[in-house]
Amino acid sequence: MKIVQLFLMSTLVCALSHSVQAQKIGYLNSGNMLEKMPEVLKADSSLALYRKSLSDQIELLQKMFEPRAKQFIQDRKEGKLSPSEEKRQGEQLSKEEEQIRRGAQEAEQKVNAQRQALLQPIIEKINKAIQAVGKENKYDYIFDTASGTMLFTNEKEDVAPLVKQKLGLK
Repeated sequence: MKIVQLFLMSTLVCALSHSVQAQKIGYLNSGNMLEKMPEVLKADSSLALYRKSLSDQIELLQKMFEPRAKQFIQDRKEGKLSPSEEKRQGEQLSKEEEQIRRGAQEAEQKVNAQRQALLQPIIEKINKAIQAVGKENKYDYIFDTASGTMLFTNEKEDVAPLVKQKLGLK
């Protein structure tokens, strides 16, 4: 009976060992890949110009605001303003200051949105290359080490050189 059990156990172990196949796993750092794309340099320079134009607008508003604010403070110290005039001018300056602050926040949001719009086609290009490398080289998985989901990395499975080649990068 023990021989039959041993035979069945060994047959089962052999069958299971043949059905388990090694998985091919690759990895890359998508952030590093993005930095190497020439399109990113072009997008960054375009973004810098956009940021500068918005920043110049905010600076102009601040330059126009500052002399009025200084004059208000001086007139108030010297007692040149009636209580109602002081209140009216103070409220007006507070509104202008709030508008400048909101304008700066909106400008930053616009820059972030523009950056996303400029990078999206580049990210899609990288993703297509990764998909092609995965299929062509029969990878089971390719992980992005930039997202922190990799627990162990075998250096020989870095697919970055293959994706660079696919993208025409050096």
